[in-house]
Amino acid sequence: MTTGTWLLLAALAVLVLAGAKWGFGRQRLPGFLRPLADSGAGFVALGVLAGPQGVNLLTEETLFKITPLLVIAMGWIGFLYGTHLEWRLMRRYPRSLYGAGLLAAMVCFFMVAPVSWWALDTFTGGAYAGPELMVAGIVLGICAAGTAPAGVFRLSSRRFKPADRNALQFFAAVDDIPPVLLLAGTYVLLQTFPIGTPPGAGGQVAAIGLAVAKWLLYFLGLGAGLGIITHWLFPRGDDIRENSLILLGAISLVAGSAMALGFSPLLATMLGGVIFANMSPRKESAYGLLVQHEHNLYAVFLLVAGLFLSFDWGLLLLLAPVYLLARGLGKLAGGYLGWRAFLKDSPVSPFIGAGMMSQGGMAVALAVSFRQGGFTSLADLVTSVVITVMFANDLLGPPLAQRVLGRRKAQ
Repeated sequence: MTTGTWLLLAALAVLVLAGAKWGFGRQRLPGFLRPLADSGAGFVALGVLAGPQGVNLLTEETLFKITPLLVIAMGWIGFLYGTHLEWRLMRRYPRSLYGAGLLAAMVCFFMVAPVSWWALDTFTGGAYAGPELMVAGIVLGICAAGTAPAGVFRLSSRRFKPADRNALQFFAAVDDIPPVLLLAGTYVLLQTFPIGTPPGAGGQVAAIGLAVAKWLLYFLGLGAGLGIITHWLFPRGDDIRENSLILLGAISLVAGSAMALGFSPLLATMLGGVIFANMSPRKESAYGLLVQHEHNLYAVFLLVAGLFLSFDWGLLLLLAPVYLLARGLGKLAGGYLGWRAFLKDSPVSPFIGAGMMSQGGMAVALAVSFRQGGFTSLADLVTSVVITVMFANDLLGPPLAQRVLGRRKAQ
């Protein structure tokens, strides 16, 4: 790389560190800037501006060389999310809350995926094959299903009933589970049956079963290996440097191995985080280190994700409003059906979905993970739609929640 490229990367690094210090809720900012700063939208915008979609400051060679940063950041995000899923803590909550949260996520997925498929088919004018459009629509539905905890946290200071506030916080913690599982299944199927493979090309049933088993083995082997190795190697001492080095080394090793094998670093490390959280007595120490560096790595992830994006602005402007509306209706419908099926006798509002509009880091991570798989040329457009609608939800979600749920007097 040239000296100018190194200087540019150094300047971007300074901006990332400064932005991570001032963003993500760490400093008080004007009200209209706070949602964008908390979500990290500025980092994506900076990446898009500097990348091929903007002024194209970085060459293809440079972008290829910084790909490991994206892989490591995805691994860190996946492992951090996995450590939240500790069975000892999860079993304390009533099954009705799990049922309502998981049903709301699935309803949103099933509403958004077909609408996105139809919109892609309509707006691209037959430029893409049917299987590509279907897969892109499914991934957009997957990314729509979850709720960003940071967005729910911003609502905690508003005058909501405690039951609504507690339900929103719980839903935001668990409703990413269905999209993660759906993306894992999509990954395995697409690796086994690539888009464009003619019917019957996979051979006999036994050969197809072996292919599926191979990818499941990668997923389970990498995830279990990360969880067990981290449990064995993570030290008992309090040396932050040693602990951070071991944790980052283990996550980077598995994330890189997953990428080399053609699997998702995000999904593999997420399973590793789940296993580690349920095995290790030192999970609190590891979790503290993960959270301590979370903002910096998340900022790097968003910036690099923006650098790699290359999409059609015209299609984005057509698809984003449709996706925004479909997701909003999906969240409202999912929240209502979840309430009706599981929480009808509770003080939770039937319109709880109005507080679940925020769409943050996990949605972007799922979209970028799909993009890195290289399954379809629509992956960049899918990621850009998710990121654009994430910005819109950061701005529109809180006023909608206040208008719908804030009318109910706090008790």
